[in-house]
Amino acid sequence: MSERYPVLAEMGVQNPREIDRFSVFALDDTDILKITYNRKKGSMLPESRKYRFPRIKRTELIDSGTRQTGVIFESS
Repeated sequence: MSERYPVLAEMGVQNPREIDRFSVFALDDTDILKITYNRKKGSMLPESRKYRFPRIKRTELIDSGTRQTGVIFESS
């Protein structure tokens, strides 16, 4: 299954078919992915996991005439 979902495998997700739902939200300068699993009753595995992805901060020129710059946060 890892060859079909290499990014999930890199994150440590071993059974992508057990994913019930997911949500993505931003908190300060971090993007957070929350994966909720469909686990069998009595399973010792966690019902959900959160993965944090820091945003990349970069300065970009906004107005070349006045040399005004602005800070932009991009998802990694």
